[in-house]
Amino acid sequence: MDSKTVIKVANLARLRLSGEDEIAQRTKEMSGIISFVEQLQEVDTTGIAPLANPNDDVQRLRDDKADNGDTGNSGSVRVLSNAPESNSGYFVVPKIIE
Repeated sequence: MDSKTVIKVANLARLRLSGEDEIAQRTKEMSGIISFVEQLQEVDTTGIAPLANPNDDVQRLRDDKADNGDTGNSGSVRVLSNAPESNSGYFVVPKIIE
């Protein structure tokens, strides 16, 4: 890892590096990270199952039923009753882009 690469990565990550000392420090840190990743790639993982992922579980979904929009705590009528201003079932907000 050289300082030119560190500066490029810092620019891509929108990081501001202040001076040669910080660039040298970040170069040393990034070299250590790259070395660690290379070391991890040498580990033999043959026959080891991947870690469980919570997204692998089947999601329990509610039945899809039509209603008038005024069910539970998030019904549109209840929500709009707290709005400072509403029109035809929508929130009215100030215009911010001209």
